[in-house]
Amino acid sequence: MDWLQERLLRELAQSSWIVPGDRVAVACSGGADSTALLLLLHKLAREVGCALSIAHVNHCLRGAESDTDEQFVRELAERLDLPLSVHRVEVAAIAAAADSNREAVARKVRYGFFHSLVQTGAADRVAVAHTADDQAETVLHRLIRGAGPDGLSGIQPVVQGWLIRPLMSFRRGELRQWLSEQGQSWREDSSNQDVALLRNRIRSELLPLLARYNPRVVEALSHTAEIAREDRLFWQEITRPIVARCVRAEDDRIVIVLEALKDLPTALGWRVLRHALQRTIQSHPAAPAGRGMVLVPPGFDFAEVKRLWQFALAGRNGAVLNLSHKIKAVKQFPHLILQGDAGAGGPPGLKEGPARPKGN
Repeated sequence: MDWLQERLLRELAQSSWIVPGDRVAVACSGGADSTALLLLLHKLAREVGCALSIAHVNHCLRGAESDTDEQFVRELAERLDLPLSVHRVEVAAIAAAADSNREAVARKVRYGFFHSLVQTGAADRVAVAHTADDQAETVLHRLIRGAGPDGLSGIQPVVQGWLIRPLMSFRRGELRQWLSEQGQSWREDSSNQDVALLRNRIRSELLPLLARYNPRVVEALSHTAEIAREDRLFWQEITRPIVARCVRAEDDRIVIVLEALKDLPTALGWRVLRHALQRTIQSHPAAPAGRGMVLVPPGFDFAEVKRLWQFALAGRNGAVLNLSHKIKAVKQFPHLILQGDAGAGGPPGLKEGPARPKGN
């Protein structure tokens, strides 16, 4: 057993990410990180006590290159004698029909497929190959866009118990070094060189620049994410009973008790309102998820949450505030009402006047 296998085995032993008897589907795109994860878990399967399979998604975004990636993974599965599940989907067509971002649609499709493997009993867990470098890029990406503490928690190592990321403490370079030592090739995704994408510019330009100021900037950003993640868990526990007291669902709307909200410190009030906005999207999504997609509630930026907070405290009774994602907030004292309304036209903003009765 070599240095990288020993290190991953120690991390798996210290966590409950994989337990003996688990069926683990390894998400493999054919790239270096996911190929390394697949080979490492294949070498450690006996020690860990898990049964492996491979999951591959062909997004059909890069023509022949995407098909060659799929063939590479098929050959890898055959060589390792592992079951393979392949999901082919025309992401570009779905994105065009939904007038949505291709990368966002691809992510929804991908995780929707992974979740379906767990739902159908084909796997107990799905392992994804995000690294410390991915974490650093995510933290910077969110910081540039104005994320708060929750956003700076970055990529979560475990999601809902079934999605695991065992390589979060590993660097991209050491995985490639290990693959070279093993004599194992991998596929390069040409879209990673597209500097029109902010994520790629962060990787190729910003992180190298920051490394001139701190050679260990990737580790520093990963530590920031870990600290923010623990803070997030703490605030979730603090916020849960307050949300139960302030927020309730009524049919297709979310009702917030204004008096309870006004008594809260601003930081808690913002969290309660963000929670209420997310629940509004979940209870009344603006558009259904496509086939094989997970509908992930969109985020709400700080300016919008702050605007809603000010409206809750100082808005006139009967006023309406239009928010993004076709949500409208209505001040009907003693309540603030949030409702997803596909017919609530107009840009986000305040309408100083009585709310229209339902049906008009």
